[in-house]
Amino acid sequence: WQRQDYQKHAKKFSLCWGTKRDIPSELNQIRHVMRNVALDQNACPLTNRLKSLGKGLVKEASNIEARDQHVTLVICTQGLPTDEGGEHSGKVLREFQHELANFSRLPVRIIVRLT
Repeated sequence: WQRQDYQKHAKKFSLCWGTKRDIPSELNQIRHVMRNVALDQNACPLTNRLKSLGKGLVKEASNIEARDQHVTLVICTQGLPTDEGGEHSGKVLREFQHELANFSRLPVRIIVRLT
């Protein structure tokens, strides 16, 4: 999946569907992305990120389950979810909770890390 970080630099997040040989390069890519994401932004639009990720996982869920596997989703955040403009509200929080609940029907384990 492609996404733009807060400075509009293209970053690639993907799931390693390949062989074990692919894992080291995927991990290096993740490390690079995590080192280069700015952590001092006002916006924390987690709900939109979860929606995007969920769409991709829904398509692959049966394949993942057939292999008796799961996806581990690690959410690293500085705080409360906001909309794209950086505003936090009860509506934003309810939408976030709804998206998290959608993952309960998928072969996904979620880890939340507050930074």
